[in-house]
Amino acid sequence: MILHVGFVKTGSSALQSWLANNAAGLARQGIFYEKGNPESIKYNIGSGNGERLRLYLNHFLRPPKTGRRLHRLIHQFAREKRLYHRYFKNRYKTVIISSEAIVLNDVTVAALKAFVEKYHIELKIIAYVRDPIDFLFSLYAHEMRLEGNLKAQSIETYIRDRGEHPHIALSYLLVNNFADVELISYNKHKRDIARAFCNATRIDYEKLDKMLPIRVNRSLDIDEMAVIRVIGQWWDQHLDQMAETGNPYTGPESAPGLASRYLVNTYKHKRTEIAATEATLQTLEEKYRKSVEAFNEDIGQKFSCALSYRYDGKHKPVVTKDIDHVDISILRDIARYLITQKRSLGEDWLACFAACASQLDSTASEIFRRGINM
Repeated sequence: MILHVGFVKTGSSALQSWLANNAAGLARQGIFYEKGNPESIKYNIGSGNGERLRLYLNHFLRPPKTGRRLHRLIHQFAREKRLYHRYFKNRYKTVIISSEAIVLNDVTVAALKAFVEKYHIELKIIAYVRDPIDFLFSLYAHEMRLEGNLKAQSIETYIRDRGEHPHIALSYLLVNNFADVELISYNKHKRDIARAFCNATRIDYEKLDKMLPIRVNRSLDIDEMAVIRVIGQWWDQHLDQMAETGNPYTGPESAPGLASRYLVNTYKHKRTEIAATEATLQTLEEKYRKSVEAFNEDIGQKFSCALSYRYDGKHKPVVTKDIDHVDISILRDIARYLITQKRSLGEDWLACFAACASQLDSTASEIFRRGINM
């Protein structure tokens, strides 16, 4: 089994799209890759194909409730059998599982080790690591677009609460627990992550379709963040209104979530600019210097994935933008998209959005009102 675990913000969605689109070519090389999320085929945001393994390992993270231990063990055994039969009881010699959603800690690592030992599975783990400052800028833009993280904060405010670089801790966890681990530098290979993956796994890249030059799961830029933040505020207001009526919204989707995916999947080539000062970048260098130097000495040099704690001009200091500025053209674009999503969101929210939008832009407000009668 070849297990690709990310790490987060290292091109996992792009790699998963490439793998899904090459499932047939991989099969001809004796490798099984379950296509997983259908969005991956379209080079849109996906979640890989590791959901079965993620659910199985997550089972070990939740202690059984009193009196439910036997039921829990039966359920866990059933998940284990489904996982084994789906991936390993077939004609293929190798299976690739890719997911950065798998929780990696002492508990899940022990469970994974027990699983592969029980079924005599040879395991190779692939993980990409990214320079901490480069990673942090990308993560900031990523988290600012997610539901629940639409806080009006600058990069300076954001970094104050960040701990050590998570890729370093996760790398140590893998290397200390598994015999066959390959760490790959994302910064060195971000333009050829598929070829680097093949080199690490001895897959013949030349017999597969080349990775398309398409950005997958890009980060939102500052202007997009501001609009999504406003959409999130309106959505929260709608949820409060629904709760007050005794009819709370229980759907799986949300307006800010759908709007974010729309922007990312529609404008794939848009570049992300993160505003930061020279002082911020110098602070980040000092913050990560010791841990990066220790990582490079311990394992970075061994795997040719040494990290850099310097920004080296990759993120040039720019004048901080007003992160609360609302770009009306983006707002109208999102409004036109959201009114087509009544099947996912219902239509109760439209009147609330129309009223809220009227304070910013009459055209956007009219678009939402028009959606009520569609």
